[in-house]
Amino acid sequence: MLQVYRLNRADEWDRIVRSFREYDVYYLSGYVKNAYRTDGTEALLFFYEDKELRGINVAVRRDVKELPVFSRIHLPRRYSDLVTPYGYGGWLLEGTGDVSALDRAYTAWCRKNNIVSEFVRIHPVIGNERYMEGFYDIIRKGSVVIMDLSSPETVWSNLECNLRSRVRRAREAGLTVSHSNSPEILEEFQTVYRQTMDKVGAADYYYYDADYFRELRKDLPHNMEVFYIRTGDGKIIAATLFLGVNGRLSGHLGGSLQEYLHLNPVCLLHTEAAVWGAENGYRTLNLGSGLGFSEDNLLMSKRDYNRRGLTSHFFGHKVFDPEAYRYLTETAGAGQEKDFFPAYRKQGLTP
Repeated sequence: MLQVYRLNRADEWDRIVRSFREYDVYYLSGYVKNAYRTDGTEALLFFYEDKELRGINVAVRRDVKELPVFSRIHLPRRYSDLVTPYGYGGWLLEGTGDVSALDRAYTAWCRKNNIVSEFVRIHPVIGNERYMEGFYDIIRKGSVVIMDLSSPETVWSNLECNLRSRVRRAREAGLTVSHSNSPEILEEFQTVYRQTMDKVGAADYYYYDADYFRELRKDLPHNMEVFYIRTGDGKIIAATLFLGVNGRLSGHLGGSLQEYLHLNPVCLLHTEAAVWGAENGYRTLNLGSGLGFSEDNLLMSKRDYNRRGLTSHFFGHKVFDPEAYRYLTETAGAGQEKDFFPAYRKQGLTP
């Protein structure tokens, strides 16, 4: 049986999510509530349960009509698609039942509700692509770096020698690390983050207003922490907002001031955050990938924190209504796109 929950039933939503052994913060209503505002129209928790299998999936529904390419076209129906909220997700399954029964129920609901396709950023730490093989197309998309937080000693021993040296030099330069989730520190974080986004010319999608951080703190008071670096004269020059639950810690958003990078503040910040995580019951820290999940210099620099922690990252693609998918793709003039899913969004929003 498939049940669908919306955010007006947040308590039930979270009770179900927390009943799964492998859940992460990205599945909780407090995270999704704030993430979906930048991603789409409606946030949904799908909960499937029969005698031998249970599963959950979190997704944001997006109206296709909102794409510029369709804004002046009369579509025969209100088409929508699904996407993982910013971060990671995908189906979590428990039990040994028939996955094809879940697939049939899920597909039937999506077709009934004019959901054409789904794009999933599969969780690299959970590795739940193993659950989704067979009813999604699974595509490898780059790598992420996962730090092992078994103990503070493990964190330090996994650092490359050159990275340890940079951490020592940062300390010798008088840099100090602190952490908090106070409103005042969140404001400081936003300043550093915005300056960083300005510097790299980030798209509007990666900017967040003050309400986002205020609401995130209200909804996840025990699951977020900002680590920040101060110079000897008290100036904050780097900051990262971490999210954590159920033994998993993730870098969510971060920034650093370009003129201070020679002091190695980010190396010190990530190392100290990992040690703190190890001391507070976390088992892993997800440092993320390169830009756009590419195998770039950013990814290589993250690899220095744990070379054994380089982990493949996967996307999941699913078409529920092939006829509607073909119609939207042809109407958008997207041709047979192979490197972008769903193809009809190629000229609109990012997947």
